[in-house]
Amino acid sequence: MQKLPCECSNHCSPTGSQLSSPSLAIDRAGVEGAFIMIFVSPIATYNDNPRYDLNMASYSLVKSYANGKNGTTYPDMLCEPKESFKAVADYYAKST
Repeated sequence: MQKLPCECSNHCSPTGSQLSSPSLAIDRAGVEGAFIMIFVSPIATYNDNPRYDLNMASYSLVKSYANGKNGTTYPDMLCEPKESFKAVADYYAKST
C-alpha cells in the first residue's frame, strides 16, 4: 500500500488535495468503497490557537465550534466543513 506524503506542519492527516487526486492509491488498487469514520465530533472543538485546537486530532469531516459560534458556510450550524469534507463530496460527485 502506498503511503500518502505528509504536506502539513502539525499533523499527518491527508489533505483534501491528496484525497481528490486522480492517482489516489485506493483507486489504483481497485477499491470499490471507503468508510468515512465520523462526520462531526462536537467535543473536539476548533480553536484558532493550535495549542487548544482539539479538532486537529479529530477524524471528523467538519470542525466544531465552541461557545455557540456558528460556521460561515452554513450559518445555522455550529460547525464548518473541512477541506476533507469538500474533497469527499467532490470525489463522489465525479463518480456518479
